[in-house]
Amino acid sequence: MSLAEFLESCAGKWFSQRTSYRLGATQDWHQSDQTTLFVDFLAADAPELQALIAEQGLAIAALQSRWEATPQQPASTSLLVFLAEGDRLVHQRGDRCWQGRYQFEGDHRGLTLTTEQPDGQVEERFWFAHPNLRLRTSLIRDRTGLSRSSFYSEIRLGVKPPEPPAEV
Repeated sequence: MSLAEFLESCAGKWFSQRTSYRLGATQDWHQSDQTTLFVDFLAADAPELQALIAEQGLAIAALQSRWEATPQQPASTSLLVFLAEGDRLVHQRGDRCWQGRYQFEGDHRGLTLTTEQPDGQVEERFWFAHPNLRLRTSLIRDRTGLSRSSFYSEIRLGVKPPEPPAEV
């Protein structure tokens, strides 16, 4: 499976459940929430990418995500652009834009993203346990070290059930 095929398999409507831990916190150290996540696959020639590609280089593909509000997080959108040169990526969220790197290890081992931000670093790993079950971890490091870890399980919604076998 290529990176573009892996990204295409991420597209869809997902039920996302998150468990998050703030390391070193004595209050509110644990949070759990759920939301509906919408992910669109964008090919390298998608009009939404043209301005960003002109500044950054050739793209392989991109994922555009949006999610509904939860008690812990407002609704928002995100754009991840995977660049062809040097395993680089661009992460755009609202008017903020960060540079990062990706490492794709195939469909069974997944995709790891590392994004540098002004206050630290975010590392996310995505993989599929089943075509309709995506798992994800997130580690946030601030200047003092690891500050938050999260685990997500995401179930694809709206999938047509398999047809029963024809009777002989």
